[in-house]
Amino acid sequence: MGGAIEPILTVIQVLPALEGGGVERGTLEVAAALAQRGHRSLVVSAGGRHVARLEAAGSRHITWPIGAKSPLTVRWVMHLRRLLREEKATILHARSRLPAWVAWLAWRGLPPDRRPRFLTTVHGLYSVNPYSAVMTRGERIIAVSEAARDYILANYPGVEPERVAVIHRGVDTAVYSTGYHPDATWLANWYRQYPETRGKFLVTLPGRL
Repeated sequence: MGGAIEPILTVIQVLPALEGGGVERGTLEVAAALAQRGHRSLVVSAGGRHVARLEAAGSRHITWPIGAKSPLTVRWVMHLRRLLREEKATILHARSRLPAWVAWLAWRGLPPDRRPRFLTTVHGLYSVNPYSAVMTRGERIIAVSEAARDYILANYPGVEPERVAVIHRGVDTAVYSTGYHPDATWLANWYRQYPETRGKFLVTLPGRL
């Protein structure tokens, strides 16, 4: 007997733009993985330098400035609600606060039996206030670390622990290789800029400040 046929999902991710950063990288990686598995992947953002990469990997990009800090951004609620209906979205995934407000308002305005699943990803330790609380309104909340999960549960006591799933951010070992050694030119430039590091043991910790 053959295995069960995996249903085709239509996943819409929303974020401010596709420039650089951890949110953008995570969006690209999830979009590529969905497309590789035959699912429909759509991303809504104001655009940016990674749109071509997104589309080359099999996703569709919709250019809407849903992360613009302006009262006019609310107009995208109706547009997104219409998109959810037309595309018969299975999952709506919000990755940033202002797009999450647009997404949540669009999602909430649909009849309950016509709503996609609503996910949010908490990428950092946001300021604790009603504006940031939208990131805890997902039916399921993805935290990128145990620290993020603990932060959510400590600061938003209404969030049930079972709604929060920790999915650790990975590292692309093809880009960040443990065996990497800089060449002589790079090292010479480094020591010229930071002579106090010569002969010292250095530890680098990649992360967002």
